[in-house]
Amino acid sequence: MESGPMPLATLKRIWPITVSLRRALGDRAHDRRRVLGGSATVALQPPAFDHLDPDPGWSGDDMQIEIAFDDLSLKTVGTVPVAQGLAGRLRGGERNFTVTSDQGVMVVRPDEQLSIDKIDFAIPDLRKSGIKTGELALTLAGPAASLGGVLDSKPFEVLSRTTSRQTISAEAVRSR
Repeated sequence: MESGPMPLATLKRIWPITVSLRRALGDRAHDRRRVLGGSATVALQPPAFDHLDPDPGWSGDDMQIEIAFDDLSLKTVGTVPVAQGLAGRLRGGERNFTVTSDQGVMVVRPDEQLSIDKIDFAIPDLRKSGIKTGELALTLAGPAASLGGVLDSKPFEVLSRTTSRQTISAEAVRSR
């Protein structure tokens, strides 16, 4: 299947519920967000359209997808601020799912926003049943208080508990 531009809400209506794209983007329709285009090769069985069936209805080799997007928001986890205004690519296949973008923002406080210079989100094994572990790497720039707000949001809570060097990884750049 090849696609030109379409509203994100349209893509979410036709996408199978058990495939992680729909879950990552959330179930609310965002009519102004757009898919710029994409391609997909997908082989699905009926369970892919039934959220009550424990079988996902597809295997990792049954799906290859690439979608270019603009003005996308990722569904939040815990109290981490929403990454919004993203423009980039979504890729799925070979049991992996990735979202990459080189632009976007996070609004931690009403009058401040953090710029997202790079974001990489991945789910390494889509076929795994139950709760999946996602991997998130991002580069943020903005006021220290807002950066601290992201670090202290659930599930991270870096500033609210004792942490060790083994539990977190970060790099700080001081601008002059």
